[in-house]
Formats: sequence, structure tokens, C-alpha cells
Amino acid sequence: IRNCTITGNVGSDGGGLNWQSSYPAQGMCDCIIRGNITTGTNPDLSGTPSTKVTNVCSSVAIGVNTTGRDLTQDPGFKAPQQGNYRLRLSSPCRDCAWGVPPTQVDLDGNPRLFGKRMDLGCYELNARSAMIFLVR
Repeated sequence: IRNCTITGNVGSDGGGLNWQSSYPAQGMCDCIIRGNITTGTNPDLSGTPSTKVTNVCSSVAIGVNTTGRDLTQDPGFKAPQQGNYRLRLSSPCRDCAWGVPPTQVDLDGNPRLFGKRMDLGCYELNARSAMIFLVR
């Protein structure tokens, strides 16, 4: 699982993702798992991953990543209440992904690499589109 944004889901435990040790091991890299809802204990993640997890931003530390970072701060979505999960300029998820982009474009069809590195999640922040110009 690469460059995914898992948010706005509801579940009984692990609203975003529920790791099951009985399933085959899968890798996860450069993803955001945040803003999910649960009636259980962990809204974003539940269970213990039995696989390599790198560079994931979630509300709880995963604790199994062997490379990269485990971000637990707010990912800095532009307007999550309105379903806009693109990153703000101040997001800690900007320019911190690892490796080669899995695709040439993001979910919006914009270039996947804009800046020093890819951004975490499914959207690449294009700083030019984030600027506001006022002409008088």
C-alpha cells in the first residue's frame, strides 16, 4: 500500500485500518491514516502489523517501522470537514516520503513529485496552486 490517504471511515475498532495477524503480510509506505471514527479504542489503527510499515502519519505511533518516520501530529489537511484531504503548506507530511513515486501523477492528476521528495498520502502539494495572488 503506497501513498494512500485513509480517512473519514467508521468501524467498530480501527476505523481506518484493522491489522489482522491471520492475513498475509502486506507492506505500507508513505500513507496518512487519520480522522477515522470507532466505537473501540483506536480510531485510526487497531491491531499489530506483522509487516514493514514506513513513513506513516496516524494518530497513534505504529512502532514497527524500520526506516523513515512515524508521524503522530496532525497531517494538516486543507478542509477535512468538507472532504478536502489535500495538504496545507504547513503540513508535516510534505516532502517526507521515501523512494520512487509509484505513479507519475497523484489522485488529482498533478505531477507526483513536486519539491525535494513526494508528500505522504494521495495528493502532492503543488505550491504554485496553493499561492494566492492579489492584483489591484
